[in-house]
Amino acid sequence: MRGGCFRVLVIGPLFFVNQAPALAATPLLIGRRGGCGLLFLIFHILAALWVARDSRERNVPGRVVWIAVALIFGLLGLVVYLVARPKSG
Repeated sequence: MRGGCFRVLVIGPLFFVNQAPALAATPLLIGRRGGCGLLFLIFHILAALWVARDSRERNVPGRVVWIAVALIFGLLGLVVYLVARPKSG
């Protein structure tokens, strides 16, 4: 299936917003979409870890909220953080 991983990584978080999380997460985590469920989970965790490190270095207020946004929304949350974070220096 072409575009399966794209749908899981980018469109998947939007699906969480509109559906019950338990129902939405089940097919993604068990790999029904060609094994992209694990990739989805790893990407979100890595995005949250990067935001945690960057927000600590920049002393960003509301650090826990930004980490949660990156963990829940993945790529979309990471892009929003990159736009909203304070400039260094």
